[in-house]
Amino acid sequence: MLSFSRRAPLRLVPHARCLFSSEPPEETPVIDPCLYKTLGVEKDSNQKDIKAAYLQKARDFHPDKRPECLEYFTHVTKAYETLSNEHKRAVYDDEQISDEDFFSVKVAGVKVNMLSAMLAVSTVGISYFLYHRMAQKQKEGACPVDHKQRQEMIASRK
Repeated sequence: MLSFSRRAPLRLVPHARCLFSSEPPEETPVIDPCLYKTLGVEKDSNQKDIKAAYLQKARDFHPDKRPECLEYFTHVTKAYETLSNEHKRAVYDDEQISDEDFFSVKVAGVKVNMLSAMLAVSTVGISYFLYHRMAQKQKEGACPVDHKQRQEMIASRK
C-alpha cells in the first residue's frame, strides 16, 4: 500500500524569489494614519466599497505572501474593522476633526475661532466693568455738589 505525505509546498522567501526572477522586489507600503487613505476609499463610501478595498489589500499584502508587510497588513485590518462598524466609524470621523476646526466658524469667508472670540469679548467686558467700578470709587470720596457749577449759578443770580 502506498502512502502519500501531505507536506506543504516549498515556498521561497521573498528575497530568494528575486534571485531567480528578473523583477525587482516590491517595496513595503508606507502606513498612512488616515484609515480612508489606507484602504484607498472615499470618506462617503459605502460598506460594499470598503469591503472590496479591504479584500484587495488583504490579497496583495497578506503576510503569507509578503512577510515583510505584516505591520502594514495589520494596519489595513484595523482600518477595515473600524470603517466597517458604523459606530466605530462615526467615532473615528468625529475624532478626525481638530479642536481648532471644531471651534471655528467661517464668517464672510474669514475663519473665526470661537474660543479666541469669546476670550476677546470677555476681556473687553471685564475691562469695561472694572473701568466703571474704579470711576465710581473715585466719585465716592468727592463732594456730591459741583462747586464750580454752583458758583456760576450764584453769580448769574446777582
